[in-house]
Amino acid sequence: MDWKIAFEIAGLLGGVATVLAFFLGPALYLGAKIDSFHKDIQGEMKDFHTRLLKIEERNRGK
Repeated sequence: MDWKIAFEIAGLLGGVATVLAFFLGPALYLGAKIDSFHKDIQGEMKDFHTRLLKIEERNRGK
């Protein structure tokens, strides 16, 4: 195998890696953002539920 073919193969693999990074990078970033929002929403729901239980407990005593 001469060096010209080796450089062509390396260039081709570099191009494929660039295309994959270009398309997969944003998808992975958005997936992480969705997971983060999901955790935030779950935390807010738990907080709301806790506050609701405290209000119900306080109203039972009246």
